[in-house]
Amino acid sequence: MTNISIHTRDFNKNSRSVAKLIDEVLLNGIPDDVPYMEEWLLSQALCKGYNTPEKEAKKALKKHGSENIKQALKLKSRKNYAGDTGASQVYDDLVELAENTGIATHQFAKFLFLKERNTLVRGLVYFFEHASDEEKEHFFTHGYYLEDKDLYVFNVIRILLSDCKLVEGSLRDLMVRCGRKGCHCEKEPIHPVTRLSHWENGKLKNKIVRIADRELIRKLSNNYKEHKRVLRDLAKRNAEEIKLLKSLLKSKTIRYE
Repeated sequence: MTNISIHTRDFNKNSRSVAKLIDEVLLNGIPDDVPYMEEWLLSQALCKGYNTPEKEAKKALKKHGSENIKQALKLKSRKNYAGDTGASQVYDDLVELAENTGIATHQFAKFLFLKERNTLVRGLVYFFEHASDEEKEHFFTHGYYLEDKDLYVFNVIRILLSDCKLVEGSLRDLMVRCGRKGCHCEKEPIHPVTRLSHWENGKLKNKIVRIADRELIRKLSNNYKEHKRVLRDLAKRNAEEIKLLKSLLKSKTIRYE
């Protein structure tokens, strides 16, 4: 077999290189030194599109694939993950696939995202929820093939799926009077405080942040603003993907008491 790069950019760069690679697999088998090759072939077999050799990919898996990957192919052979209709069912299908096969389901999900990048955001979400720290770092640094618009989406997902905590509300530093008789603040406010404000049931709620908590709460508030910003930037994306990403943001948000 000719030398094959393990970089995903070579898997997805153009239809000619993809078809050539699948032809080599048909002739010589699946190489042992290319990680997650079977999962990539499965993504090719289940995503129909212009010049996509899904039939050849299915043949390669049926001929050379492991029993687990053949089972996965049989389980999902009637699915088509291309386009908005396919995107709406990806997450549930991946959960089912993980329960019934022994394949690296999260890697398969990653290849779905790389193949149908504009609609299968949840494929990448699934990958980051189930991958190890080492696998995530590998994905960040390994030079995967992403166009500029897809790289933007990737960076957005990376922010939303980070492990950081959030606190809802806006911070404001101001001077106040303490209320003690005889204090210099009777003439003008001189005591610095940090106030956290957020809307709850249509009413603005204010909370004074303890001095010991100021640095942490400021960081968590900035995290919340960054997450809200990237959600606004994704407003034109598929509504179901936005709903999923909002639920992830909500699960990480804490209430400062």
